[in-house]
Parts: sequence; structure tokens; C-alpha cells
Amino acid sequence: MDIFSNPELIRNTRAQMRWGRMISVAAICAVLSLVVGYAMAHSQSPGDPPGRWGMQFLQIVLGTQAVALLLGGSIACLNAVHREKEMNTFDFQRVTRLTPWELALGKLFGAPVVVYFAVLCLMPAALVGAVVGGARPTMVGAAYVVLLLGSITAHAFSLVISMLHQRGTNTGAILVLIILLLSGASASGPRMVFDVGALNPFISVQMVEQDTWQLSPYTPEQAGLPETHLGLADVFFGQRLHHVPVLLFLYVSFSGWFLLAVTRNLKRDPSVYELYTPNQSLGLLVYVNFLMLGFFKWGSTAEPMARQPMPMQPYDVQAIFLGINLSLFFLLGMVLLRNRDQIRRRLRELGDSASNWLAASWPAPYLLAGILLLGLATMGMISWKRSPKSEWDLALAAFRLGLVALWVVRDLLYLQWINLTRIRRPLTMGFVYLIVFYSSTAILFATLDLYDKPRGQAFTAFFSPAAVFGLTGKEWTGAEVFWWLAMFCQVAVAAAFAWMHRQKQLELAPAPAAAPAAESPLPTVG
Repeated sequence: MDIFSNPELIRNTRAQMRWGRMISVAAICAVLSLVVGYAMAHSQSPGDPPGRWGMQFLQIVLGTQAVALLLGGSIACLNAVHREKEMNTFDFQRVTRLTPWELALGKLFGAPVVVYFAVLCLMPAALVGAVVGGARPTMVGAAYVVLLLGSITAHAFSLVISMLHQRGTNTGAILVLIILLLSGASASGPRMVFDVGALNPFISVQMVEQDTWQLSPYTPEQAGLPETHLGLADVFFGQRLHHVPVLLFLYVSFSGWFLLAVTRNLKRDPSVYELYTPNQSLGLLVYVNFLMLGFFKWGSTAEPMARQPMPMQPYDVQAIFLGINLSLFFLLGMVLLRNRDQIRRRLRELGDSASNWLAASWPAPYLLAGILLLGLATMGMISWKRSPKSEWDLALAAFRLGLVALWVVRDLLYLQWINLTRIRRPLTMGFVYLIVFYSSTAILFATLDLYDKPRGQAFTAFFSPAAVFGLTGKEWTGAEVFWWLAMFCQVAVAAAFAWMHRQKQLELAPAPAAAPAAESPLPTVG
């Protein structure tokens, strides 16, 4: 089906693009463009370069379009599914003949159609600014491609949120979305850990200033230039790449991941939503780790006049990747958690195999496999890129990895168990209990000065293994037994939650049907 003949897109366009609204939007854009353009041209001083006001005018218009697309379009997509649920019309869409892909595309481009129209109305002003300012046409075109694809990525992510969030949480979801988008509004910033430029589409505002596509032989720190200087390259596994193609590839790939989640669930019953299959979830995290390993600043470049910063120690590099993956795999575990309806459905379809011990350990198998696989890949990259010697012990690095993996498994098994309880909003209460637990233990351990002693740190790992991120040979020596006991404690607690999870599964299992009573034989007539 052609995208322009998509019924969902047509429905949204007819509902939003009324003639009165279109005339109002076009008039507002025209008036603002004329007023702002005239004011900027009038305020240019004689000492300014010719056409300077045009470049500034172009950047103001492009910045306005970026705000409209990213914020206005994302909020429109955030309400696309949620509003249908509020109006009790979502079930009618689920039973239409449209495929999930057609319905998703219709909402992705139909919900923000007014925003796209407003951006189109501002294009004449942008063209005037580009001509007067002498902007390079190819750079202006690339800036708009970056803005468009980046906005589509943000819109696809908003559709995922819209599909998942519940009634009464719309305001909170909008605030979270605005904070996420504005947190990257500044396109500048140092490359502290990853050798890749700004990823937010707001970078398109700075792109129009550039007059060259040539790559600089220096990194931003070496050249003393701002991050927005697009002549500087990103570095991926030692290969220098231009930032614009990198941005476009990342936008397209992550848009695909977000749309996959939407199309898998859009026509399902909301009670059995599952963003990704376990294999797809693991594949997403492998992809993210592949990008992180590729863009990480390994400090192996050897360029003229290089002023390389002091490289981080191997244990610090591992701690960075462990911390990032701790958050990523926790999110993965949240995606894989099953609610009571999903458990009942599995019990009906699979029978006793859905309540055995392997099912009781869910989602531990995928979490352990993923964390260990990616953790070992990180250790291999550290050994290859950093060539560590005395300051790097593979056995200790493997222990750190294993303790973090068990920590994630322990907390996710707890959340899986509490998600099957009958309390109101079980996951919300589960997070509240976790926050209280970690806050209380942190305050208590800090008061007792346990973080300042090697054995004390190992003792804190019994409850909160966060001290493992600072574990090196110095803290390990003399406290090995306590650290091994801390790991055994994580195994024991995880096993306890798995047992409790299995008990909940057995409670949800359907009662066996009663066998029909045997018919009594008819009396014989003698």
C-alpha cells in the first residue's frame, strides 16, 4: 500500500488539516518570518560581514523547525495511541484490515501532520536566509535530512511510549519526553568517553554554518575546536568517519528497532504486550554494545601534534561498560517481565512446562547469557586495545563481571515475583521497595565507614554489590573470602526469589478438570 493512500494517515490528515487551521498556521508562520527577518536585517551593523544576518536568520528558522518537529511532533505521537485508548476507539482500530505496519506508519506520519505543515510553511524563510547568508546548499540539505530522520526516530520512540503508558500518566509521560529531548538540545559538548559527535538532531542548526566536507586530521580536543565543527571525524574501531553519515545510519537503525516494537504489539491486547522477543531484545543490546565498543576512546590514535589525554585504567574502562550494561540489562529485564495474564496464557498453551524450574528462573537465562557474552567481549577489547600488564587481572575482571550479572538477576527475579502478586500496581511498589532498600543500606554503610575498608566493602556487597565497580587488586587482597561469600549471597537470594516465583506460577495454574464419574450399570432383570 502506498503511504499516501494509507487510511490511518488520511484519517489523521482530514481530522487535523481543516482549512481554517491551515490558513491560521500559514498566516502565523508568514507574519513571524517577515517580522523576524526584517528585524535581523535592520539590526545588522556596518562592520558585520555581508549576509551575516541571513545566516543567523536561517539558524533561527531551523531551530524553530527543530523544536516544532522534536517537541510538537513527539507529543503528538505520544498521544496517538494513548488518546485512542482514552476515547475507547483503540479496539476498533485493532480489528481493522490494516496490517500493524500500515497502522504504525499511519500514526507515525499522521499524528504530527500539522507540525509538518508548519515546518513546510517556514521553508521560504529558511531559503531566504540560506541565499542571503551564502550557506552551502549541500550542507543545508544535509541539515534538513538530519533533522527529518532524527525527528522520525524521536516520533517512533514516542509511539512506543504511547502504546505502553497507562491512563492517568499522560502528563508525566509528556514531561519525561520533554526532558529527554531538551537534555540533548545543545549540540556541543566534550567527547569524554566515546569518540562520536553530538547525536541530537539539534546539531542541524550548526551544520548550516559549515563550508567544507573535508575531515580534519585532529580530534576536537587536539584542534581546540567546538564539538559542532563537522569537519571533525568520528572514530569507529580506529576508522575515521564523517559525522553526518554516522548520524543518518544511527537514526535509521534505531527507528527500525522502535518501529519493530510498535508493529509487534499495536494490534495485540494491551495486557499481553511484549516489546520484543527475548532473542530480539538480546540482539538490540548486542547492537548497542557493538556501537559502544566501536566508538569508545581507546586512546590508540597516533596523529601529528596529538595531545592524547591520559588513558583510563583497564578496571575503570570495565567499570564504565559494566555500569552502562547494568542499566541496559535492567531495562531488558523489565521488557521481559511477565504479568499474570501472560503467565495464565502460557500455562494454558504449554501446560506444566510453563511452571517448571526453568520457567521459574525467568528472565535470568537471557540476562546471564547477554551480560556474560558482552562482558567477555569488553574484556577482550581491553586486553587488545590497552595491552594491560600488571594492573589487569583477567580472573578478577571475570569475578567483577559475574557479581554484576548476579546482581541484575537477583533484582529482576524479585520484580518478576512481585509482578505476580495481587497488590495494586505491583511493579511501582516493587521499585519503591528497592529504592527504600538501597537508600537505607547506603546510609547505614556510610555511617559505619564500611566503604573505606576492603573487608567492609566486601560486606556491603552482600546487600548492594555497587562496591564491585571499585574492586581492584588492592581491595581484593586479604578479603577474597568475603567477596566470594558476597557472590554466594547473590546466588542464594536469586534462588529464593525463583522459588517464590514458581509458587506464584503454581497458584495461577488452572485446576485440573474433574474426571467424569463412572456410570453405574443398569440392574438386570432376573
